[in-house]
Amino acid sequence: MDEGGRLNEKIGSEHIDPTATYELVFETGPYWIERGYNQILDQVVLRFKMPDPTADYHMPVIISPNSYSVWWSS
Repeated sequence: MDEGGRLNEKIGSEHIDPTATYELVFETGPYWIERGYNQILDQVVLRFKMPDPTADYHMPVIISPNSYSVWWSS
């Protein structure tokens, strides 16, 4: 991750299966516990497809101790 909390990892198109479902798991519980927050979420799980191997997929995630928001941005 960079200093802004961004995960900027490129996946080569040769590694993308357009029929697959992918999963990213963010372990958020320890982050909030270290900062003294009570939280109900230990993980944020994103399941998504990448039907066009040549496209860029940008999925911003905003987290709080008890919720998260994600969207696909091109």
